[in-house]
Amino acid sequence: MNQESKQKKLLLLGGSPQQLIAIQKAKELGFYTVLCDYLPDNPGQYIADKFYQVSTTDVNAVYEVAKKEAVDGILPYCSDPAALPASIVCSLLNLPSNPFKSVEILGLKYKFREFLKNNGFVCPNFFIFNSDDSIKLIIEKTKNLKYPYLIKPTDSSGSKGISIIHDESQLKTAIVKGGNFSRNGIFVCEEYIKRGYPYIIEVELYVEHGKIEMIAYTISLRNKSNEGLLPLGYLWSSELPDGYKEKIKNELQRIIDILDIKAGEMNSELIINEDNEVQFIEIGPRAGGNMIPIVLSDAFKFDLVRAQINTALGIPSGIKEINKEMDGKYCLYVLHSLQSGRFVDINIDDKIKPFVYRVNYYIEKGEQIEAYDNAWNAIGMMFLHFPDTKTAEAYYLRLDELIKIVVE
Repeated sequence: MNQESKQKKLLLLGGSPQQLIAIQKAKELGFYTVLCDYLPDNPGQYIADKFYQVSTTDVNAVYEVAKKEAVDGILPYCSDPAALPASIVCSLLNLPSNPFKSVEILGLKYKFREFLKNNGFVCPNFFIFNSDDSIKLIIEKTKNLKYPYLIKPTDSSGSKGISIIHDESQLKTAIVKGGNFSRNGIFVCEEYIKRGYPYIIEVELYVEHGKIEMIAYTISLRNKSNEGLLPLGYLWSSELPDGYKEKIKNELQRIIDILDIKAGEMNSELIINEDNEVQFIEIGPRAGGNMIPIVLSDAFKFDLVRAQINTALGIPSGIKEINKEMDGKYCLYVLHSLQSGRFVDINIDDKIKPFVYRVNYYIEKGEQIEAYDNAWNAIGMMFLHFPDTKTAEAYYLRLDELIKIVVE
C-alpha cells in the first residue's frame, strides 16, 4: 500500500484567499487535499495536492470528483453556496455530514423563513416571489407589508443583492440587482426588523453530538453608507445582557434539535426586536466568513479550523476542551474602500496601532479595488486585541475613522 492510500483524503470546496487556511491546515495535519473551484486563478490550487476546476455548486461534478478520489470527507469551509452540494454528496457517498434537507433549509433564505414561521419562531412578515413574476403581482403583494422592507435573493451570501425598499419606485431596480446574484431566481420580500437592542448580533457556535458546545456572541459593526447591510467589524466577547444570551442559545438549540444537526461550526445573524424577542436573520450551516474562525481560535486558544477538518472526516473535534474564557477583547475589522480605484496603502492611526496584531490582505498594493457594496469587495481583514472592555469601547465604534484606505 503506497503512502497516499494510507492518508485520509479531504475534499475542500473553494480555494479563495479566505479559504486557504483550511487547505494549509489539512496538509499540516497530514491529510491529502483535493480542491474544487471554478475560478482558474484561485490561489488554493497552488497549495492543494490535487485540483479540479469545477464549480462547488455543481452537485454532479462534485460527486464525480469525490467518488473518483475516494475522499473521506468534504469541507465547504466558510462557504454558503457550497454547503448544500457538500451535504448532498456526503449523503450519497455515506460520508460525515448533517442531513442535507436541514442544510437546504438553513442555506436557502425562503426555506428558512418558512421553517421559522411553521415552527413558531418569531419571524417578520414576508412573501416569496420568482424573477419571472410580473411586477404588478409583486407590487400587489407588497401592500401587505410595512415600509421599509427588504428584497433578498434567497441563494446568495455576503449581503450580495440585498436592497432596502422605502417606496414603490425602488422595487424594479432592486429585483434586477438581486437577480445578478441569484442562481435560482427566487426572492424573499420581508419587513425590516426594528431593533430593541441597538446592534445586529452575530453568533458563532460549534455543535457536537447535537448539542452546542461552543458559543461566542459578537456585536456586529455595520456600514453607514449601505443602510447597515454590510458588516465592517466584530467584537468579542460582547457585553450582551445574560438574559439575551440565554434566549439566543435556547432558540438556537431548539433549531438544532428540530433539524437534527449533528456536528460542525455554524454562524448566525440575529436581532433583538422591540419586544425583546430573538429574530433570526439567517443561520449559516458553515463557519462564519471574514476569518471569524481564525480570530476565535486566537481568543479561545483552540484551533477551530482543525476542529472543522476533523468533523468533516468523522474524527472527534475536541471542542469540549475549548477554553471558554478570553483574555481581553478580540476584534476583526473589514478593510474596505468606499470608492473604486487603485489600492495604494493603508493608513492606521497611531492610537490604534498598538492593538493590531495581524493583517491579512486579499489583494496586493497597486491592484484595482471596487467600492465596498458587497462582501466580495473587501480588501482584507485586520485583527485587533484590546486588554479590557473600556479600551475596546473607546476604539471599536471609531475604527472607520482610525483606519483609512488610500485609493487613487
